[in-house]
Amino acid sequence: MKKKIIVSIILILVSNNLFATIYYVSNNGDDTNSGLSSNDPWSSINKVNSSVFLPGDNILFNRNDTWNERLRVPSAGINGLNILFGAYGTGSKPIIDVLSSDVNSISCYRSFITFQDLILKNSTATNLSISVVGGCYGINVVGVEIYNSGQNALVISKGGSDILIDNVRVISASNNGIILNGSEFDKLSNVIVENCYVSGVTNNDGIVVHEDSSNNSAGSNFIFRNNYAELCGEQGFDITTGSNITLLNNVSKNNSRGGVVVGHSANNVTIQNHRSLYEPTLETSAAINIGGDATNVKLIYSQIIGDGHHLLLVRGDNVEIYNNVFAWDGGGTLFDLSGEIENVVVKNNIFTTLQGSMTRVMRFLEATRPPDHPSFIFNNNIYYAPDGVVAIYSRSTESNYSLSEYQTIFEQDSEGFFAEPEFVNRVGGDFHLTSISPAIDAGINVNLNADFDNYFVPYNVLPDIGAFEYFDPLNVESNSLSNVFFYPNPVNNILFIETDSSIKDASIINALGQYVDKDVEIINASINTSFLKNGLYYLILESEKEIFTERFIVQH
Repeated sequence: MKKKIIVSIILILVSNNLFATIYYVSNNGDDTNSGLSSNDPWSSINKVNSSVFLPGDNILFNRNDTWNERLRVPSAGINGLNILFGAYGTGSKPIIDVLSSDVNSISCYRSFITFQDLILKNSTATNLSISVVGGCYGINVVGVEIYNSGQNALVISKGGSDILIDNVRVISASNNGIILNGSEFDKLSNVIVENCYVSGVTNNDGIVVHEDSSNNSAGSNFIFRNNYAELCGEQGFDITTGSNITLLNNVSKNNSRGGVVVGHSANNVTIQNHRSLYEPTLETSAAINIGGDATNVKLIYSQIIGDGHHLLLVRGDNVEIYNNVFAWDGGGTLFDLSGEIENVVVKNNIFTTLQGSMTRVMRFLEATRPPDHPSFIFNNNIYYAPDGVVAIYSRSTESNYSLSEYQTIFEQDSEGFFAEPEFVNRVGGDFHLTSISPAIDAGINVNLNADFDNYFVPYNVLPDIGAFEYFDPLNVESNSLSNVFFYPNPVNNILFIETDSSIKDASIINALGQYVDKDVEIINASINTSFLKNGLYYLILESEKEIFTERFIVQH
């Protein structure tokens, strides 16, 4: 009988989604209203806090309005039927500003909840606190802006799974920006943090997955992609617990103690297509710091640029460093290896400077781990400074070595060499290769198939050295189709084409040679360009016998 009752309740909840209720809240409303239309809204968050909602319900706050009360989520959704707290109307996002009189702007102890298009301000502790006994499940935070957090901006605690944090903007927090905590039970797993911006975290880190206060670890499967973290008191990205973690296409800039730290119980971490700019700003740590307890970490196809204390510090075991550009612009040693570490592989990288010279390229700081330690493999790397000086230090002998001495004495990097990489603009920080670069086809296969720009690797037989595979976007047979005209150029959303020829195929590539659309639709003699970002592109039109290639600029 009990099982039948439970099944009946679930069926009722699911069927209710067909009639999910939308509730409206406005500064011009009244809590005695029904709240069921924008013409009859509630007025207070207290009314929301004291109400009961069903899975699938939406609670929408009027844009341009402000509330000075904490939102306490009163009900949970179910798997597939989240309860949404969001916005309606036109104008700026609704604001919950607790005026530094409450610990949270939103506290959530329920699963299967979505927060969307809200602005949260001025908590004394955490602006958006999500902590569910038994784990946080099915939580979505999308398009939320968080300002002036007394401690953390957004916290996920007590484990859980299936978390999406997308397009969240964090400005000014005392402790951390976005923090994902470990837990004793229900280990936090299957998390995506993407398209977020974090700036001005005073004391600690921007985007964090961290052991909890009892040193409990997180679970597995974390993706951090397309995020930007700057001006944080410690690191932009702090990855110190969890496994199977990918950081992809992120940017860190001017963070006090570096861009990315990987340490403690973190395992199987890949940092790919990262761009680190002028950090750490303090004389400590490194732009990329792979800590002593971390294992199985990869840094691939990234650009590490600047004048920080170090650009790369490796203190962990089983580390692979492939196809990066390290561009020194002042500061300490470019690359330090420290501690009794094992299994470090460094291949296909370019170590260079934006100045006329540079300090020591590498230091092997543990006397028992000289450059020829049997578990170290360095090969197919390029080294370059305009003054011709490359110095590598070994604590085992307390001596500096030239590149040729390093290769001869320690038998490392036999296929590495000193050469001007022939970038598009080394001093200006454009590390794409020109057609005369010695890095072209000089790498070794490390089982990677896409470069920093996501262009296919290898373009020829062997991969190139560095973060960018060389490709000439103009290396296309080009003839003039009869009377082809297109306009306007620059274009905003629609590119018009006039031609007497019958066009068989059309495609668009960007200035780096990547296809952005291999099968362009021409409708009413026009092409939709609204999906393209601002920049330079090439339009390729093909008839049965001819190919037309021309440049155009997108300017929204």
